[in-house]
Amino acid sequence: MEIARRYGLKIIEDCAEAHFAKYRGKTVGSFGEVAAFSTYVAHTITTGVGGLVTTNDRELMEISRSLLAHGRACTCEKCVASDPRKVCPLRMKTKMDKRFMFVRLGYSYRIGELEGALGLDQLENRDFIMDSRRANAKYLTQNLSDAQEFLQLPWYPDYVEHSFMMYPIVVKDGAPFERRELTNFLEKNNIETRPMMPLLNQPIYIELFGDIEKNYPVAQWIDRNGFYVGCHHCLTREELEKIVECIHEFLKGI
Repeated sequence: MEIARRYGLKIIEDCAEAHFAKYRGKTVGSFGEVAAFSTYVAHTITTGVGGLVTTNDRELMEISRSLLAHGRACTCEKCVASDPRKVCPLRMKTKMDKRFMFVRLGYSYRIGELEGALGLDQLENRDFIMDSRRANAKYLTQNLSDAQEFLQLPWYPDYVEHSFMMYPIVVKDGAPFERRELTNFLEKNNIETRPMMPLLNQPIYIELFGDIEKNYPVAQWIDRNGFYVGCHHCLTREELEKIVECIHEFLKGI
C-alpha cells in the first residue's frame, strides 16, 4: 500500500479463499480499491462455483457489474435500491433499453440464485466455519509439534487472523525422505493431500515464458517440498487424530 500511494497505483487484492482473514485488525479485502474472493466448492465460503468482487468505489462497482454481465450497461443506483416489482423509471431514458445496451466487451460471470442462496447461508454460518477451521489447525499444530525436526508447520504473528482454507506443511531440507513419499503414504491411508502450486511450474506458463522456476528458488523449494492436508470445518476429531497418527506412523518408519 505504501508503494502504491507513492506511485499513484491502484491495488487489486486477490483474496481467493482468505475470507475473514485479518492483518493488524483490518480485514483482508479492505486494503485496496478492489478485492476478489472465490466461492469455489473447496474454498472457505462456498457457493459451489463463482466468486464475488468488493469495492467502495462506485465507478469500479458499475464496471465490475457490467463485465460480469456480458458488458451490459450497469443498473443505475436508483434501480439497485428500488422496489424490484416496479419498472426502473430511467430504463427508457436512453436510445436503447438499458437492459440490452452493451457498452463494453464482457463475460458471463454471474452466479445464479441457487448459488446465491448457498452463499447467504454460508455467511450466516461464518462464525462456525471460521472458528472450526482455526480450531482444527490449532489441533494439528499442537499434535504435530514433535515432528518439527522434519516438518515446517504454519506460523503467523499475533496481529494476523488466518482463514485456513487448508493446513500447509513443508518438508524441511535435510529430511531423510521426500514430500512425495509422505503424501503417498497419507493417500494410501485415505488422507487426501494437495501439493502447493507456485504458478511458474504450470505447463501454460512454461509454454509462455520458458522454464524460469529455477530463477525463483523459494517458489521452487515450496513446489518441491510443500503440501496441504485438510482442516475443513466439518472434519471430526477422529479424522484429525487419524491425520496426526498417520504422519507419526510414517516418521517412525523412516
